[in-house]
Amino acid sequence: MIGMYISYWMWQMLGGIDPLISLFVVIPSLFFFGALIYWTLLRPIMERTDESKIALTVGISLILQNLALIMFTGNYRTVHTSYSDGIIRIGNINVGYPEIIAFIFVIIMSVGLGYFLTKTDAGKAMRAVAQDSEMAQLLGIDPVRIYTMAVALAIAITGACGSIIVSYLYVFPLVGSPFTLISFIVVIIGGLGNVKGAFICGITIGILIIPLIKFLNRNFFRAKTKAKGIAAIEKNKVPPNAVASVIIILFCTSFSLAVSNNCGAVVSNNIPNNGAIINKRTSPDEKSRIKLNILFF
Repeated sequence: MIGMYISYWMWQMLGGIDPLISLFVVIPSLFFFGALIYWTLLRPIMERTDESKIALTVGISLILQNLALIMFTGNYRTVHTSYSDGIIRIGNINVGYPEIIAFIFVIIMSVGLGYFLTKTDAGKAMRAVAQDSEMAQLLGIDPVRIYTMAVALAIAITGACGSIIVSYLYVFPLVGSPFTLISFIVVIIGGLGNVKGAFICGITIGILIIPLIKFLNRNFFRAKTKAKGIAAIEKNKVPPNAVASVIIILFCTSFSLAVSNNCGAVVSNNIPNNGAIINKRTSPDEKSRIKLNILFF
């Protein structure tokens, strides 16, 4: 949302500047904003449970949404660029230029993030801290610095994605809400810390939603009634994209529940008499994944 608003106001006030150019402002500004968020709000609770951290970040998002609602109202705003109306026809499918640009940008960002996490010293240090911060600290890695970098980088990437999609989506305070649930699903199924899994899961969900919406448009809402009843049906019917989203979410959550139940069975089989969970077969990433499943469901 913040990245979209920055790109919108730059386009509005600076003579129609392209959102792609506004990335040079959005990324560094949100990087420092993310570092500020960590040092002021997240750092004091880093020793607490994962649920506390997630609850705090959800609270921060609600505050930011309501601040945007107060400052900018709930009006829908749009950014129109020179390529906003361009389309590429592939058979019976029309794909807009903004969507193609966003897809290419996501591919580049995903490859770049994967390279950063697996090939660079900073990325390896980030993965080490995520797995065991105490052991990483014994090896000379500063966890506070790594956490700051991780939060700042995550917020900067999110803002950059907002700037990319602003050319074909409306800008309003609650624009990020539909992406939040999908993000949880992608992380749960793809796996925490698994960039490849999250990428494949995100692409799969995106591909499944489009044909499902077309199928619903053609079959689910086909009214076999008299002419006088068609108007009432058209007025009260549920939007196909909403039904498609619900179906995809139910499928993904069912799959995730099955995975979490299997992991939970492995953990429950290794509970000693004192009640502490000791599981040599479950990695730290899998344990975090189980916690996220419990919180989400």
